[in-house]
Amino acid sequence: GMIWPVGVTERDGLLELDSAGIFATVARALADGMPVAETAGRFHLSLAGALAGMAGRAARSLGITTVGLTGGVMQNAIMARLLPQALDHMGLKALTHHELPPGDGGLSLGQAVWGRKMLAARGIPHQSILTLKKCKCSNAARKCSAPQRGVDSAGNRIFG
Repeated sequence: GMIWPVGVTERDGLLELDSAGIFATVARALADGMPVAETAGRFHLSLAGALAGMAGRAARSLGITTVGLTGGVMQNAIMARLLPQALDHMGLKALTHHELPPGDGGLSLGQAVWGRKMLAARGIPHQSILTLKKCKCSNAARKCSAPQRGVDSAGNRIFG
């Protein structure tokens, strides 16, 4: 079949994916002469299936039908397409990112929002909190055309 079996075990109430096993399967496939593109395709299908199975198992145990997909793995375009499809086939709704990145960028924004809330709770006005000027990026080059700079509320450069 197209999908390789991926071991999943439960340990101390947590589901654990056998990543060493799937990597060993990939290494064997390549050593046996399987084309790289086919190996990569099978790897992604297998991993997506295993992760969806884990999410489905957890969702059933919690009695929920909606699963949030985030983190660095969702920056992989193939996984970002396969995981929601696999969850949909299991009758689960996948929540995905649309306006913020799923990795560190979205996490950083969440930390900044939470930090601002905590500072405000201590009576520290938001005007005194460090802000970043926007950076205009070119999608083609994936490089910023203007460097980011840290500035204080008066516009004084702090870094950058």
